[in-house]
Amino acid sequence: MPDKPFKKHLRAEYDEELMDIHQRRKSAGRLYQAMKTAGVWPARPRILDVGCGSGLKLAYLGNDNSLRIGCDIRSELYLRARDHMRLVTFVQAEASQLPFSNGTFDMVTCLSVIAELPDYKVAITDMARCVTEGGLLCVTVTNGPLLKKIYALAEFVGGRIRESWWAYAEASLPIVADWPENGFNLSALAGWRYVHLTPFLVRGRFIFFRAFPFSMLKALSRRLSPTHVHIWIKPSGNERNR
Repeated sequence: MPDKPFKKHLRAEYDEELMDIHQRRKSAGRLYQAMKTAGVWPARPRILDVGCGSGLKLAYLGNDNSLRIGCDIRSELYLRARDHMRLVTFVQAEASQLPFSNGTFDMVTCLSVIAELPDYKVAITDMARCVTEGGLLCVTVTNGPLLKKIYALAEFVGGRIRESWWAYAEASLPIVADWPENGFNLSALAGWRYVHLTPFLVRGRFIFFRAFPFSMLKALSRRLSPTHVHIWIKPSGNERNR
């Protein structure tokens, strides 16, 4: 059964952050460099960002893109940001009913949005449909089990945690528990190669982690990173026939 709809008023708590050009540029740059380091960034990719918000992060994701399309059920943030960018085409649509043909994009991203969707499995299935052979699907998932403990501790010592932060952590619990590494056991992702991008992001952001063996960093990031970045790469026809 689909989850309860994410409360609309909670989005207003972070809308202004989505309009922060400096922060969006920095976040996009880190993701791009991690993908390049991991060897998963396609050449001149056609990108669809589902739940793009303002579209600013998509605008700064990579510098060799052949197409950037942002998709969201809301248009107001994109309309506010569009004067700052000319690279993103916006389409208003539901994540589970994407108006694109099969295999249209080399990369489909869903960044910090999946916990808001009424039924994330239906949405991921439709996103996967839009990925071309050899392309990838990238989804970020909040590490709710970790963050709920941190938030509880923070409030215990007198801190205040936003209602939206609590809501994201809570909404992410079934997603985290549903084995993203196994493609959520969805037939749409069966046979796709999985890449856990989080350790590449951690290593790129914090220099001292570069001294850690990658296997250790991978284990640490699974437990201690507040967000996990999951990538699935669709097999090509040759790979399926092996």
